[in-house]
Amino acid sequence: MRSLVQDKKNIKWLGVDFGARLSGTTAVAWQDGQQVRMAQSLAKQDVDVWLPALVTEQAPEMVFLDAPLSLPPAYRPELPGMDFMYRACDRELMAMSPMFLGGLTARAMQFAHKLAPQGITCVESYPAALARELFGGMPWKKKDKVEEEVLMAFAERLLKDTGLQVAESPKSTHQVDALLAWYSGWRFQHDQHLCFGDQEEGFVIV
Repeated sequence: MRSLVQDKKNIKWLGVDFGARLSGTTAVAWQDGQQVRMAQSLAKQDVDVWLPALVTEQAPEMVFLDAPLSLPPAYRPELPGMDFMYRACDRELMAMSPMFLGGLTARAMQFAHKLAPQGITCVESYPAALARELFGGMPWKKKDKVEEEVLMAFAERLLKDTGLQVAESPKSTHQVDALLAWYSGWRFQHDQHLCFGDQEEGFVIV
């Protein structure tokens, strides 16, 4: 995957947990000096306006996005295969089908398309898979109400090898997912990442 970026050294990237348009569940993580900062959209705030504005302000070269960025091969005549539900990366990671996610997939693909003319490359990430790879899974269930101290302990554990600290305690599991997406980017920069799927059909960096 070195072809994604000509020179991976000293580039800026963001991690994004991509949520429903008005749900207030989209979160972003990025490095600021020796800290990693996080931000989250508000309920009823149009994230399709908020997120591009934040990305433009931060001006990264890459965005590691927790959302599908391609469709299964049956919908793409240039590719072989007639799988209407899953890409190879989805099956390898036991991930949800891009078709099941429907509108979120379409919005994520549109988001990546709009960033491309700015020289920003969007790469699909999967925070849950990274948590499995590093820690055997998340220490909480998806809909659990998680105390801030638990979120902070997880964030510190995640960043211990980076030499960085979180600027403040994560306020939600969505912010932790954004931090995991950001850490996928850190692993990519340091050649520690795993890649699932393929360049033509769609791949996921973990």
